[in-house]
Amino acid sequence: MTFGFPRPCLTCGVLAEGSRCPTHQAAHDRARNARVDAQRPSTTRRGYDSAWERVRLVVLQRDRWTCHWCGGAARTVDHVVALARGGPRLDPANLVASCGWCNSSRGGRTRRKA
Repeated sequence: MTFGFPRPCLTCGVLAEGSRCPTHQAAHDRARNARVDAQRPSTTRRGYDSAWERVRLVVLQRDRWTCHWCGGAARTVDHVVALARGGPRLDPANLVASCGWCNSSRGGRTRRKA
């Protein structure tokens, strides 16, 4: 976050555009990300097991590694009907290839292809 004028870094006091100089901001971000990752369950506990990997590859190959939503390069698989809304987890009929941006921007919402 920039304030429009230099301010002293909260850690070392060097003038910076934000609340920390670039060196200390990077260290602060790494520490924050480490805390978040430590609290997050493992990929297996979140449902990304070997069965998911098999279905994921089938869907990506079926859709020719092309995002269903925007037509870009796909590396992830997206649930059409979100799990939170009762969509089946491993049913290929409920899965489409998706680029990372489209997958993360949809969240739990159901969206029709444009």
